[in-house]
Amino acid sequence: MKERSNRNTALVLIFAGLYLLFGNLFGFLTVAALILIWFGTKRVRIGEKNKGYLLIVIGIIILISNHVMFVIGLVLIAFGYLYMKSDKQKLDETFMQKQNIVQSIKWKKNQWTLKNMMIRSIVGEIQMDVSHALIEEKETKIVLQGIVGDIDIIVPDHIGVTIESTITIGEISLNWEKEAGIINKFTWTSPNYATSDVKIHFDISYIIGDVNIKII
Repeated sequence: MKERSNRNTALVLIFAGLYLLFGNLFGFLTVAALILIWFGTKRVRIGEKNKGYLLIVIGIIILISNHVMFVIGLVLIAFGYLYMKSDKQKLDETFMQKQNIVQSIKWKKNQWTLKNMMIRSIVGEIQMDVSHALIEEKETKIVLQGIVGDIDIIVPDHIGVTIESTITIGEISLNWEKEAGIINKFTWTSPNYATSDVKIHFDISYIIGDVNIKII
């Protein structure tokens, strides 16, 4: 009890100091929003995802309401970066490309065709179960990009998998591994990738995202 009281006192002192240092520069609401986002990422890290994401969303809403043009500028920069990144990627004519403001894809129960694809959206909900996929090629690349993404992917363990994922705010989990917080970069290659007959390369980039990949 005493330790918690001391910790709370320390946090109050730290945040008071931060406000004195940056309050005049950024304003009270901006500092409060950043504190909420920080608390939210801490909650996500310890497994309290609902509370954590709620705090992050509230913080982002406050930032948007007080710095509309700044946030719009960041979004434009982010989209510009995603487009530059996609332009650098060599996409041949076999790539299926989907671009929407809001994207909802649920390939989990019915059979679907696994092929090279790029899916970009401002808000995206994507569910893929590769065990139900009709596989056409030995090597496939799947590119998922956007502003906000809720991604759930299931891959059978006999398939070779390599993952490159960048999430600015949110969480990336792969079975037993998890990265949560701000600016999460995750790279992983399955042990059987080199010897597998079927290989999938996932390239995932979102500003705010919850990415859950299961190898079963």
